[in-house]
Amino acid sequence: MTKVEIFSTLDEANQQLQSYLTKNIEVRERVFNEVNRRCQTYKESAVFKRRNDGEEEAVLAKNGALELSRGIGRGEAVTSFVKLYALDQNLYGFDYTVFDLDNNVKNIPHWSMDELAAAVREQLEEEQTENFDLKNSPLFYTVEEPFTYSGQQKQKIKNSEQYGSLALEDRLFLDQFLDCYAERGLTTVEIKGFINSYVQFLN
Repeated sequence: MTKVEIFSTLDEANQQLQSYLTKNIEVRERVFNEVNRRCQTYKESAVFKRRNDGEEEAVLAKNGALELSRGIGRGEAVTSFVKLYALDQNLYGFDYTVFDLDNNVKNIPHWSMDELAAAVREQLEEEQTENFDLKNSPLFYTVEEPFTYSGQQKQKIKNSEQYGSLALEDRLFLDQFLDCYAERGLTTVEIKGFINSYVQFLN
């Protein structure tokens, strides 16, 4: 059953999601350790040495690495965090992450719940194909407390290398965007609309 969790504040959301995040990181470590173990075993094998004329430092070919990764993560599961929000009455967005709640991937806004649900579905399907054989289950949530960028957050962005590399016109546009940006949590009516649209894409 598809549902959207509602949190009063962003801090509350991060605290409640921490246990899921910890499990995700543990799964990632197990998967990476298995990848490294398989690669090391293969590089020490006679087959690898024969294919690479005995060079111990030979780089594992891309197709070889893909073959070794087959089946990795099977039986493991991670939780994808999908934060849903509105930017105004008819503009909706979502942030997405699996391993870092402080660095969500922001997606472009959408003009309807159908568009939002389709974009979320596309993001989840893309993530599923990239994460070996891991099962990826989404956790949808929204935060009631409105969000705007604080002065400290704006300054951090302006101090970044990416900001410094922008043309003056682009920096002015970004400054205005940061000053005007305001998101809010979805209402119960909007949540119902999202769930209805998202479920349609599942059928």
